[in-house]
Amino acid sequence: MKTKLFLTLFIISVVVTTSCKKDAATQTQLTQTQLSNVVEGASTISTKIQSVMLSTLAAAADSGFSTGSVPSLEAKKFAGASLKSTADFNWIGPDAQGWYYRRYTSLGYDYSEKVRLRDTIDYVLTINANNDGDTYSSTTTTQYIKYTKNKKVLYKGFSDWQIKTFGNNSISSLEWKIVFSDWDPATGAGIYDWYWGVSVNSGGDTVPYHRYLNMIATTDGMQPSWIDVKVTFYDEGGMEIWKFEYATTWVPVEMPETPEP
Repeated sequence: MKTKLFLTLFIISVVVTTSCKKDAATQTQLTQTQLSNVVEGASTISTKIQSVMLSTLAAAADSGFSTGSVPSLEAKKFAGASLKSTADFNWIGPDAQGWYYRRYTSLGYDYSEKVRLRDTIDYVLTINANNDGDTYSSTTTTQYIKYTKNKKVLYKGFSDWQIKTFGNNSISSLEWKIVFSDWDPATGAGIYDWYWGVSVNSGGDTVPYHRYLNMIATTDGMQPSWIDVKVTFYDEGGMEIWKFEYATTWVPVEMPETPEP
């Protein structure tokens, strides 16, 4: 009985090991240029999506809606939190799960990046720093996929920014996530949902993670460089609390060529 059990376990281990080796061997090897383009694409998407949200908050404030409950992002002083990567170091990989990695330090910050191409393109940048006893950890995860709809090249995915701090900071953790679909980099049109939550060390101002707003941007047929934006704000329980519309300009974004997932 023990012999049969041993043989069964041995066969299973051989099958699993062979399968893992096969998965690792069949990973498509990407060039350094292709990986750089993937990072540039993720950085561009995250930066533009974030800028749309910040513009929306400014427009809402101008229209009389107070957004004072949104954290001022004290962690923004953590300059290393910028998503844009300028590393000259080469990538290594892929591993059995398809991830490529690189790590480097600059101006006191420790950067760790990883990229993977499957059905989606995934890019994760983690930055750690210690400044006068205050420790920061910032992780930005961007996932996206390119597709064609009504003869237009569009994108969908999300950009999620999480910060954790230790020491004398009032904010202990923050998550700021934007989910987007049907995003057209040429016009800015698309559907955006913003989620956020924050925890604090001093108590009293913790906000649970929740959907904060929905935004639908459409092109203005009369003025191609403008988009019309409809915005709906929600409270922490998911109830609508305010709506407004505004128009803004959009500078076309040229996305880099990236390999197909």
